Amino acid sequence: MSVESFYVSFSSAVPDPVYDQTNKIADFLTKINPPIVLQGSGWKIALVSFHLSNSFDSLRQDQDYFFNFFRLVGDSKDPSKRLGTKITLPKNKRYNKIPKIIRDMNNLVYTGKDSVNFHYNKLYDRVYIQGLKVGESCFLSDGLREVLGYKENIIEPEPDNNSHQTYGIEGPLVPGLYYQCNSIFVYTDIVQSSRIGNASAPILRILQGKTTNEEVISYSFQPLIYLDISRQNTEIVHSSFRTEKNNTIPINRGLISLTVEFRKDE
Repeated sequence: MSVESFYVSFSSAVPDPVYDQTNKIADFLTKINPPIVLQGSGWKIALVSFHLSNSFDSLRQDQDYFFNFFRLVGDSKDPSKRLGTKITLPKNKRYNKIPKIIRDMNNLVYTGKDSVNFHYNKLYDRVYIQGLKVGESCFLSDGLREVLGYKENIIEPEPDNNSHQTYGIEGPLVPGLYYQCNSIFVYTDIVQSSRIGNASAPILRILQGKTTNEEVISYSFQPLIYLDISRQNTEIVHSSFRTEKNNTIPINRGLISLTVEFRKDE
């Protein structure tokens, strides 16, 4: 049996100004020049590799990202403006790394002598809330809790700890801005539609989300999964990348690229 195959790469960095008005990083058109013309039957397509910039919007517009510090009633220390006050992160800012969020959170916290602060340990890839004493607590909103890697909304030292010491409480989970992309659904109109739940869509592959601090998130696949093509001739390819909730993945800069293999078994 002879095998005929070739590779094609698609990227959101399209130089053709005709498509600049409609293209987004995670939903774009690619003009193939020269067009793909497949001779004969039996052609299939598989996703070989996939790369995207690690620049996700960590702050969704439909959620609030805030934290509060509290002390027990009757604490004789100056409560200062940080205690019992809702401190909200601005949702119009772009974050692509955990240290940037930590920096902004610390800038919003009252920097008194014994102020509570946030710390990111790069070696262990964990966030710490430092400076809490027994009877003090930090409340994290749901969105912020997930980003920072905590399971609970209320973070506080154990009540039987030394009341004169301060404590750093580690988040048990790896922090990440990828929390809202547990899966990436890769769609392209050059593959035949298949059934997804109650709908039919031209899906090329479903990827598991990755949490990483690298600038580029990369995937390569082995073995390849070959699917039936939707047409023999192709000049313009539509590619789209969506979450499990069918929202376009929230990437805000850089590009997405993918490489596919066209293969014909004879």
